[in-house]
Amino acid sequence: MVYVALHQKTGGEDIFKEYNVTKGLSDQTRRKLVNILVADMIESHGRVPPINVRVTYALGIVTLFPNLKDTASPTGYEHYYDPHSGQGYLAYRLKTVQRNTTSDFKRTSKSAKQHGPKTLRETSTSEQLSGDECREAMSVMKHSADQPVIKEKMKATFKHRQSMLHDPDQSSGILDDFPRFLDTPGLVGTSMVTFLERVGSAQPFLLCVGQKKSSIQKFYIILDQKAIPCVAQTAVAAFDELFKAHFVFAVSYDEALCNFYTFIQTTVYGIDVGTTKESPRVKEIRAKVDHIEV
Repeated sequence: MVYVALHQKTGGEDIFKEYNVTKGLSDQTRRKLVNILVADMIESHGRVPPINVRVTYALGIVTLFPNLKDTASPTGYEHYYDPHSGQGYLAYRLKTVQRNTTSDFKRTSKSAKQHGPKTLRETSTSEQLSGDECREAMSVMKHSADQPVIKEKMKATFKHRQSMLHDPDQSSGILDDFPRFLDTPGLVGTSMVTFLERVGSAQPFLLCVGQKKSSIQKFYIILDQKAIPCVAQTAVAAFDELFKAHFVFAVSYDEALCNFYTFIQTTVYGIDVGTTKESPRVKEIRAKVDHIEV
């Protein structure tokens, strides 16, 4: 069906030519593909095509063009149409054409599973402390510099810390109750206090301290106007710690960077793959990366 539609519509041959040469499609050509197929879909099945028809077109795309398939998704065509959430490039184009499905789209998108840093995680396999024992462990950590002891107590208080992080009344005080996150070595003369007073309450980000950009001596994760020192000595390793800090403290991704972080979460780290709500753009980029020939 997809093959016939592309051969019958103006511009369809150009899509085949580009794919045969590059083994992929540019954003502009992908939009042309979607526009042609949605026009064909509406012409054959009306302005509100049944879900099975939308699925058939989406399946047809990744069958005809295998390199467009997202191997990390359950079926590989969700970025073109996901019947569970109602999202995808085909759905978006249909919405534009129909102009009357905004409320339906919002209603279906809300049902999609939300996974990521704020997801309540399973307790680690180590024995968990509670009550007075938990409070005693927290007190020990506040006054200890013994890293093995701190590591042991942190594992044993994981469940309690998760409970605090998911309680709006307690989450803001997590760094006060667990100050070991804030062990800060001596600085390269920077007024950290002044800097932290100006940053406000933005989402976690990296602070790089050094004489110049090409010579960074220390990396810090800034969270709740506090500086958490990184073990990392390189920008890539520091970003690794920044990303993981979202999960350690159950902090949402910055809205402007949500798609970027979601891509890193599912494609690079493989966290909550298949259950995380992803934009079609994230799935499309993953499909391109998966089919790069090394």
